[in-house]
Amino acid sequence: MTEKGKTIQSNPFDAQDPRSELIRAVRLCHPDWENAGRLTFRPPVGEWTAWRDTVFLPVLHPRLAAAFSAFSQGHRRELVRNDGALETALPAPLGEASRRAGRLLLSGYTVPNGEKLWASYRDRVAAGEAPGHFAVVLAVRAAAFNLPLPQAVSALLFLECRGGRPDALPADWMEMVASARPKDGVQLRAA
Repeated sequence: MTEKGKTIQSNPFDAQDPRSELIRAVRLCHPDWENAGRLTFRPPVGEWTAWRDTVFLPVLHPRLAAAFSAFSQGHRRELVRNDGALETALPAPLGEASRRAGRLLLSGYTVPNGEKLWASYRDRVAAGEAPGHFAVVLAVRAAAFNLPLPQAVSALLFLECRGGRPDALPADWMEMVASARPKDGVQLRAA
């Protein structure tokens, strides 16, 4: 299966493995997930908790959830507003990496027919009217493909830890995703 000449990577887990559900969500959110690269998480490994507490929980998670809701409800302005909120909330190096990854994901794949809000958002990012942060682009894709919000959150966490620790074992990534659960009771399905 390809999109714009990109090959969709295989699942590193057996189909019977419960982690396959997470990989399915990751693949829907980012078809070329194995080449997504580093996002906002920067190692060393001991800093995963610090990143979770200073970047993910206070900044990325609320904006991802709000963008997911805005897209699901068809609110164009709210979607762009959440993207702009990330622009001011993320430190410059993290914001740059997030924008680069988001724009690449947004421009690298064809918008499905009938997804006018997605196409409108893509066009606003291309025109420089919205920053195009990765978490917002992921929220758009997840909502468009009818993934539940907790799976979108898990997909973002997975892509963050995989990008920050590309040489780790899949079990390490799963443990990192599970350890980053939001404290508001949102359940993440990592394993």
